[in-house]
Amino acid sequence: PFDRAYGMDMRRYVSLTGSWMGLVLPADLTPFPDPAGPMEHAHDFAAVSTYVALGANVPDEVLAGFRAFKGERVLRRPITASRTATAWLAHSVMIGGEITHHTVGANPTSGQFHPATIHWRVPGGEVGWVRLYASPPCDAEAGKETLTITAAAAGDFVFRISAPGLTVAPISREHWLLPGLTVSIETDAGAFTVSSVEGIIEVRYTGATRFVFRTIVPPPGLPADVARVEPTGQLTDLLETAGERCGFFPFGVSAEAASRAGVLVTTQPVHP
Repeated sequence: PFDRAYGMDMRRYVSLTGSWMGLVLPADLTPFPDPAGPMEHAHDFAAVSTYVALGANVPDEVLAGFRAFKGERVLRRPITASRTATAWLAHSVMIGGEITHHTVGANPTSGQFHPATIHWRVPGGEVGWVRLYASPPCDAEAGKETLTITAAAAGDFVFRISAPGLTVAPISREHWLLPGLTVSIETDAGAFTVSSVEGIIEVRYTGATRFVFRTIVPPPGLPADVARVEPTGQLTDLLETAGERCGFFPFGVSAEAASRAGVLVTTQPVHP
């Protein structure tokens, strides 16, 4: 999560942290936009000359972590006595959440506090992201493959999603079928709407106090828009009707019924 951030992809805007990292990392590993082109938040670039003069002294073990992923892990870091940052880091997915003891929420007016985030690697090498854009005071906690958000009182929650080529079509109340990532959602929200705002997908849940997001990454070798899921009771019934037991909806089961059962629907053939 971010107590203060100007965006969700540091390759798209100039940040002080990205500038400093660029002094010790090759360009392909530096989270920084191409200086030859337009750069959002470009005025922070003025700080680079001071960083060059000062230099960057990065411990070897930290530098190694910047150069190569060191393994899946859950992190928990105190910020203050009442606020804690949590994160789950995996090879192709990162989840972040900040616990505030229900004292702070996401506020579009300021826009810099991102209490709940998901980043993932999109097929082709791009980065997709999800952020909690607006909410009542809430807690967000990251765990292995999960993000849990709670509020003391019911309110409206708005999430923004960005990924190349993403449209509103694969976004439903309980499942987001994203390029390279499937997210299932459990919530007590009373209503749900989805729209596209300047190329960003905006998802609104009203009257909610609780969310549990579960992320699923397609296994290697399968199409990017296919993910294996644990069969639910409804899915098991569907599969038994079709005479098969597997994690994918079989031929003969309608795509609409499979989607309601929590299965990612694809038009591509799957060969386990």
